[in-house]
Amino acid sequence: MVEQGNVFDVFREPKHPYTQALMRSRPALKRKSERERLMPIRGNVPSPAQRPRGCSFAGRCPYVFQPCRDIVPARTETGPGHVARCHLLTQVPEGVEA
Repeated sequence: MVEQGNVFDVFREPKHPYTQALMRSRPALKRKSERERLMPIRGNVPSPAQRPRGCSFAGRCPYVFQPCRDIVPARTETGPGHVARCHLLTQVPEGVEA
């Protein structure tokens, strides 16, 4: 599990890149002429028999950086009762300004 919290908080402000990608890939309830193209989540889901060492989303994450591939992210509280497991919540990748 990469993110957990009140459904309204998670839907309104997802913190983990996987949750954000899921929110972009859901259909909108709009008239056909106003519909936007669904955004697929790129890459393949890792095999349950051969789980990756670090973050389970690292192989498909557009923001991946070194710790993601080696270290399982800690649970980080992002608000009351809202937690996520992502290195981006506690570290800034090298070469990126905070």
